[in-house]
Amino acid sequence: MRRTATDSLRIGLARARFLKSYVVSRLNTKHLDRLPEYVASRLIAAFVDDRPPDIDVNMEMLPFWRLFHGIRFDAPVIVVVTIDAAPAFGMALDIKGRNIRIIELHGVKGFCTRGRYHVLRLWPVLLVQACQHLAVESGYRHVLMVRPHRYPGWHKRPELRQRLNMRLDGTALATGFAIGAKWSTWETKQHMRCATR
Repeated sequence: MRRTATDSLRIGLARARFLKSYVVSRLNTKHLDRLPEYVASRLIAAFVDDRPPDIDVNMEMLPFWRLFHGIRFDAPVIVVVTIDAAPAFGMALDIKGRNIRIIELHGVKGFCTRGRYHVLRLWPVLLVQACQHLAVESGYRHVLMVRPHRYPGWHKRPELRQRLNMRLDGTALATGFAIGAKWSTWETKQHMRCATR
């Protein structure tokens, strides 16, 4: 299908927004560099009564869209968890002002947390809690999580809706967020104890 001038303009503006978000996130590197440690500590702690697998948490900042561990994310700060050398799940986020914005929570197709990894079935909660910890420790005002209806593919892929409702809104409710029209919001000052447990 031939791309129109309007399509080209829309894509150009989206790329410019992505690059701007990347620059802002890059300026916050000294804070964001702690995030993989916070994620890893929560995942390992989930295996209190069992021997944890080999867990590795990788973070990268992307100035433009490209595949990372086989997934195309829509935000510049990418965190991917590998378990026993296999990509398992991850998230994409950015920084806007004094807010951490979670844009995506991704499970890797084909990876199952049942069986040996059944304690990690709540992995979205663990990832969000790590962001809450980072917000408290680094002085951010809020953690925001995108609402499901703003997620890419929401309107075109009805089969995604139930899964996204559970993953995004369900996780937001489980971690103390207030559900809003466009974003679910967690305010740092009101949840100091919750974020640092």
